[in-house]
Amino acid sequence: RLSDDHSIKSMSIQAGMSTRTLQRRFIKLTGLSPVKWVTQERINYGRMLLETTTLSIDQISDKVGFSNPETLRYHFRQILDISPTSYRKRFIQTPSQ
Repeated sequence: RLSDDHSIKSMSIQAGMSTRTLQRRFIKLTGLSPVKWVTQERINYGRMLLETTTLSIDQISDKVGFSNPETLRYHFRQILDISPTSYRKRFIQTPSQ
């Protein structure tokens, strides 16, 4: 449920540990902070939606849990060095001539 709130506090409550312990264990296990991991997972889900659906960038942003499409675009470009629209164009099938 990537669209849910995944703040450090909400994650630590769900895990039943302090925020500091959660951060320390999370980094040890994944190599990423919880916030970076959630952002990366949201981008991965967004990639899949761009590849397999015709949902708009606004709709994808909402589905993956970003507060607005600009945030999706920012993180997409930061992580993948490409815009979501340009990324999607790679997967559009053009009819053979």
